[in-house]
Amino acid sequence: MDITNQSVGSIQKTKTPTPANSMNDVAMWEYPPLSLLLTDKMSEDYSQNSTLRDLLMSAESRKLQPPTNIRLGFTMLKEPMIRDIALLRHILIIGGKDQERTNLINSVLVSFLFTTNPSEIRLVLIDPTKYLTKFNGIPHLLTPVISEPNRVLSSLRWAMTEMENRYKKFAEGSLLNIGGFNEKAGFRAMPNIIILIRNLDTFYSYAPDEMEDVLFRMKGAHNAGIHIIFEFSDLSQNVFKLLPDLNTSTKFVFSLPSLNNSMAIIGKSGAEKLFQGDMLVSTTDSIDAICVQTPIITDYEIQRVISFHKNTNIPINYTEK
Repeated sequence: MDITNQSVGSIQKTKTPTPANSMNDVAMWEYPPLSLLLTDKMSEDYSQNSTLRDLLMSAESRKLQPPTNIRLGFTMLKEPMIRDIALLRHILIIGGKDQERTNLINSVLVSFLFTTNPSEIRLVLIDPTKYLTKFNGIPHLLTPVISEPNRVLSSLRWAMTEMENRYKKFAEGSLLNIGGFNEKAGFRAMPNIIILIRNLDTFYSYAPDEMEDVLFRMKGAHNAGIHIIFEFSDLSQNVFKLLPDLNTSTKFVFSLPSLNNSMAIIGKSGAEKLFQGDMLVSTTDSIDAICVQTPIITDYEIQRVISFHKNTNIPINYTEK
């Protein structure tokens, strides 16, 4: 499967999902019940006691909010941390153990499955570990989870082409971004696209020059409604070489080995003192980084939510077009 030259709603030379592309499909959309998230299967590996269910049930989370909101966890004052990804541009996830970063990614993805439909949010998941392949078949995916290194660049080049095509449409209406376009577009509104790249440092080593070029050119993709979440599995020199090209105005940082690492990544101290499951949320528009306790979600709960979508909502049939 190759998503090169693909565009949302008009897809060529690719296997592509066909869910929720009509108004009738959206009208029939059924959101999963919160009862799918249990409270009696907590992980013993985490000291915190906040769960994704707690976060989704919070008063702040239940307010009418833009579909681009991501639910991150609770602050030390037990206040929900919810941010609009449309304002965060691209995001960096780094530090801590693989389990901590994976738990955050799971909670973000599952929260989208509870709060959005595919006309609002579409996902491209890139994961060399193949862990995220369990999400294959959910209606929000634009393509099955990508795990082969040789397909990562083609998917990013597709995203760059999609960005350029969207900007052309914005220009035709003298509009600056997806927000202005969708206000006037009605049923032609574009979904926001979230591209998650796990272990970017792994993929980078296969084609560093090409990777740097395409990521640099996509710095402004957020205005077109295309947001990239980069996850790094370690603190290699490639990480610090790539950071300037990523335009990650927002960083989700788990525990780092040293003060120097914290200063290099977020420009301040603190990440070297974090406990397991806690992260610092650092944005360019805020002087202080905010400490957030990420919510727990178990694999059992994730499978329940995925099964709900596969069994209840529009089935996904990837077909060559």
